[in-house]
Amino acid sequence: MTARCSAGGSPLFGAGTTHDPHTERLIRQLDDSTGPSYDARAELIGIGSDAIPAIIDGLPSLGGFGQLTAIEVFADLGLAIRSQRAGGIVLTRPLFLLHDWLDLWHALPGEEWNCS
Repeated sequence: MTARCSAGGSPLFGAGTTHDPHTERLIRQLDDSTGPSYDARAELIGIGSDAIPAIIDGLPSLGGFGQLTAIEVFADLGLAIRSQRAGGIVLTRPLFLLHDWLDLWHALPGEEWNCS
């Protein structure tokens, strides 16, 4: 899947960016806690790393449940969004992990997840 610029853009991702409509539908389903999110999660994992740009672009449009489900997709694909404090701001960057490190909560230092 390749992101393409278009005049209208997608309502999910905003003006100027479109992704495969099927992938966008799956990302919208990540917010549905009644069951479709589990199927969407599995299908996005099956798509693999090609789904990552679309998921990242769609994160701001998701509610809390959808964002947590997206994080689970990232973890299954070996991607963590690493947060680090730099004075009064928080910087983030992608971090690709080995399969053995996919239990993110134990593989990364606790200071990176906590505000203390």
